Amino acid sequence: MYQALEIMDVRDYVDRRYGWCYIRPRCIQVFRSVKWALFFISMGALIQGIAVNGLLHYFIPTIERHFELSSTKSGFMSGSYDIASLICLIPITYYGGQKTASKPFYIGTGVMIMGLGSFLFALPAFLSGAYQSLSAGSPLCIQHQLQTNQEQDHDYAFHYILLVFGNFLHGVGACPLFTLGVTFLDENAPPNKASIYLGLYYMMAIIGPCIGYIGGGYLSNIYVDFPSPGALDLNPDNPNWVGCWWLGFIFCAVAAIIFAIPILGLPRDLKDDSSEAGIISESLISRQVVLFSHTPTLRGLPASILAVIRRLKFDFITCAGFCEGVVISGMGSFFPKILEQQLGSSLQTTATVLGAFAIPCALFGILIGGWIIKTYQLKLDQMILFCLLMIVLSMFTVIGLFFSCPPIKIAGFHVPYPGQSDENKSLISHCNKDCHCDIRYDPVCGADKITYISPCFAGCLSSEMIGRSVKYLKCKCVNISSEDEQYADHYPCPQKCAIFYVFVTLLCIYQVFSFSACIPALTATLRSVEQDFKSLAIGIQWIIARLLGTVPGPVIFGMLFDYACVMWSPHAHKGGVCLIYDRKLISLYLGSIVLTVKTIEATFFTIAYFVRSDLYY
Repeated sequence: MYQALEIMDVRDYVDRRYGWCYIRPRCIQVFRSVKWALFFISMGALIQGIAVNGLLHYFIPTIERHFELSSTKSGFMSGSYDIASLICLIPITYYGGQKTASKPFYIGTGVMIMGLGSFLFALPAFLSGAYQSLSAGSPLCIQHQLQTNQEQDHDYAFHYILLVFGNFLHGVGACPLFTLGVTFLDENAPPNKASIYLGLYYMMAIIGPCIGYIGGGYLSNIYVDFPSPGALDLNPDNPNWVGCWWLGFIFCAVAAIIFAIPILGLPRDLKDDSSEAGIISESLISRQVVLFSHTPTLRGLPASILAVIRRLKFDFITCAGFCEGVVISGMGSFFPKILEQQLGSSLQTTATVLGAFAIPCALFGILIGGWIIKTYQLKLDQMILFCLLMIVLSMFTVIGLFFSCPPIKIAGFHVPYPGQSDENKSLISHCNKDCHCDIRYDPVCGADKITYISPCFAGCLSSEMIGRSVKYLKCKCVNISSEDEQYADHYPCPQKCAIFYVFVTLLCIYQVFSFSACIPALTATLRSVEQDFKSLAIGIQWIIARLLGTVPGPVIFGMLFDYACVMWSPHAHKGGVCLIYDRKLISLYLGSIVLTVKTIEATFFTIAYFVRSDLYY
């Protein structure tokens, strides 16, 4: 028996040093510290933020165009991340939260799986062949009969499955990061610095999307078929342009594997112990016997879950959390599309707004929340009251979602063709009725400052190449008296929108208020349950937040966009992409859903504040 205990103690001594298996030399023990653990795990959170909350969300409109997806489908693709977390949370938090478990092993393995997910997510770009835009083969008026048979019907079902499964693996890999990673830092950090460590950790998780959006803005200027020359008649200003969305995921896959290795080297406990000096004490032996005799089993799981959910403060904080999850996941997934469709922003402007303003404001809010907890030593009820105050303040800024820029003047939709009345607007007019145009979205801006959905519907008879841009000539529908001036340029007509700056300002203020409640809400969750149930409580909260919040959130917001669609692609019966949206409907739907959910969230925090608790640490 004592020999067995001696073997266990030697194994414990080895496991408490930094390294891999039995490769734990003294020269690398400098990495056995909370600060290095914070750095390594934070890099995993950074990569997750870049790939999932940055690149994926930024490129959702681009991926929709590339694989002809509806917003509901892209919302489900985004939500597959949270479906994976929903499935994995209980087993990972229960087994990984045991005293005998090595949390860094779960975290490091998860980061590797996340890297595999990024690789699979990028794979459809290589399997789909050269990109053909919705405007490919879009004919001029006189060329219709020559090019009718050039239309191709693509089936991207398998590619869509790969996208969903790749993001699913993102969720599997990230699950230990934001459950076990939080408790590992909370357990090993000094008590008076725990909130700062968690604040820095979540700060890296927020910087990730910032890098992802800015990097996405750069990659969006590179054609998707890089390094091939690409489409000579398209440029980033064209609505059918598809940027090099896949390249960033390849970088994330490589980076995830690189940083998973040092995470796997962390010991399960970073606190000082005499065993590190080679002294195996009797108390250590007795502790090993206790741990050895309490191997985790599923038999104790129901009782542990019951002990957690009996804490009413935890229950209502969790309910508030899933409300916030609906907004964060839905808005996060479609923020770029909101700016693009509701405000008419270009890809580069969207990247600048989100990467340089919205995400840093969220980061600032997180730091404020952590700083207030540390400075004022907030108790449990005070944290809940602070969260309630931030949510109420954020509701006043939601009014910005009701704003939208005037719609682009599209002939046949918003303005009539010459000879038509406002009541009888139609795409077919006397100037293009003989063209028999196919429904393709290849917008051109006429000399009359009206946008036409394609050169054919503008009645254009010829074209000429000017650099990488196309100019269409002899456009019969362009309402200009001189035939020499009846031309159209190959992009939608630009428009000015003064409300854009008001929207961005309110968005930044909203981000500060909403994310200021992040660290207080997380800390309140940890303080609302017993010490031994922290990991399980985080897991239960994440399951509920995903089941009722972050999983349906992107799908709900995607459906709102689909309901606001007024023109679908020719293959809409197969779930094609929407070509034209009603901006007023988008703003009405988004503002109403966010304001309603925020009101319910504030109600849950109010109830949580008045519920009594016997835990005050």
